[in-house]
Amino acid sequence: MKQLGLFAKYWEPGRVKTRLAESIGEQAASRLHREFLASSLATFQSFPTERILAYWPPDRRPEFAQLAGPAWNLLPQTAGHLGTRIQAYFAAAAESGQERTVLIGADSPTLSTTMVQDAFDQLKQHEVVIGPARDGGYYLVGCRGIVPDIFEEIEWGSGRVFEQTVRQLKSTGLSYAVLAPWYDVDRLDDLLALHQELTNPTPGQSPHEDLVTAVGQIVAELTIEDRSKS
Repeated sequence: MKQLGLFAKYWEPGRVKTRLAESIGEQAASRLHREFLASSLATFQSFPTERILAYWPPDRRPEFAQLAGPAWNLLPQTAGHLGTRIQAYFAAAAESGQERTVLIGADSPTLSTTMVQDAFDQLKQHEVVIGPARDGGYYLVGCRGIVPDIFEEIEWGSGRVFEQTVRQLKSTGLSYAVLAPWYDVDRLDDLLALHQELTNPTPGQSPHEDLVTAVGQIVAELTIEDRSKS
């Protein structure tokens, strides 16, 4: 048995994409966050695993259910910092009988099914798989079975998350694989890179129309001064 999880936070202005909001405003950042999530949900809605949308806060379940549709099962995240929530998610997956579990977030809206399938394949030989983000974090983490807590003592939100997690992995002696780097959209330069990718998609890539529209409109509203700050 295998499971794909998607961590998501409700798209309330001022509470999501706060670093990006410094450049484009809270309303635009909120809109993008929702479109990122919708894009990821659509991309993986037919992925051949159990699919879990792990959402926060619990009282926003109706909004998440409407956005996700029937292809996803909904599960509220536990309370606590990000490491606590990730560890709780993997523990629950293992307890339910999942042999391989992969977790992604909504900050990489062009993450492909091929990359995620690679993560599941790596878990056939390794206990943990991790996909490093270009900003020092990671865009994906996966575990096989029950894994010791490797998500404590991590400076979440810093550029050292990947480095510190690898250090934890080495200290436990767990076998792990590292995927190809990808990027999260957290700052203005990330958004401009995403816009470039959506404007010039690679062969076989079919960006979701609403995502292309939202990113295009927001980038078009940026001034030359805004762009120069990226």
